[in-house]
Amino acid sequence: TELWGAAYAAPPSRGVIYTGHSNGGFGAILLASHSPGTALGVAPLAGMPTLGEDGRGVLSYPADPLLLSILDASLSEYRTDLLVSNLKGVPFLARTGADDTTIPPWL
Repeated sequence: TELWGAAYAAPPSRGVIYTGHSNGGFGAILLASHSPGTALGVAPLAGMPTLGEDGRGVLSYPADPLLLSILDASLSEYRTDLLVSNLKGVPFLARTGADDTTIPPWL
């Protein structure tokens, strides 16, 4: 193929390294956990580990318990903590700042 007039060989399409920052970091974890067969590795930067997790717990606000259980069930496909076993054997390196108060490093 040609790129700006110069011939080049396209790299083999063997997989994807998923990475992103903040919401993109969460997206990287989410995409990789849903498509582990395509993942060469995952490298989220300051990405929350699962939807709504910020150290206070998922759906931690006061509300009717039945409503919370319905909401929580509707979010299950975005709960990477439920899908983490899909990433067994996939290289994974997560980074966040030591002083980050939004996505603390201990998450």
